[in-house]
Amino acid sequence: MEHAPILYQIGRRVRARRTSMGWTLREIAERSGVSSRFLWDLEAGKGNISVARLVDVANALDIPIVSLMSTDGEQKRVVALVGLRGAGKSTIGKALAKRLGVRFLELDTLIERDTNLGSIVTDPETWQLLKRRTHTVWLKASPENHWKRVLGQGDTRPMANRTSAMAELRSMLSLRSALYSEAAQIVDTNSLRVPEAVRMICAALRQRQE
Repeated sequence: MEHAPILYQIGRRVRARRTSMGWTLREIAERSGVSSRFLWDLEAGKGNISVARLVDVANALDIPIVSLMSTDGEQKRVVALVGLRGAGKSTIGKALAKRLGVRFLELDTLIERDTNLGSIVTDPETWQLLKRRTHTVWLKASPENHWKRVLGQGDTRPMANRTSAMAELRSMLSLRSALYSEAAQIVDTNSLRVPEAVRMICAALRQRQE
């Protein structure tokens, strides 16, 4: 029962988007690969959809997944923080959400767990939607700081018994930097403290809304 409000909210948004665009359930089913029956249940607030399936539905509706999960008042202030693990997404994200008075959702972690995507930014369609519909922020950090922060969180799995772990981290960061740099804002977290990073993002949001 504790999931009912969010499921009802997602269903209501899916239906509102679909009907506003004049699409039928069958059309969305064909575009998303999700059955018409399940979409009907979803719109009724009864479908306990996985993140992987919800990504498919959001893509079919041509909207970012975050817009289906945010409250009405939040949609104008949706911020998508991107970056490798250890960039500060969780720490800065929670502080920013508190400052803005909105909810904090770790979508990247959920999507990486429930789909085959390595990251939101590595799926071209999802990344393009995210850039169009949200204020994207790349939390930039050096490989050394990524490494140190992940270890500081007590997670040694990526580095355990792997002498090439740092080289792999450098390579991944190098490969994804071109995508991350497409974000609307870049915040270098190497030397910034959390309050400073939050102030910078809030300032950019105010400018965007003016």
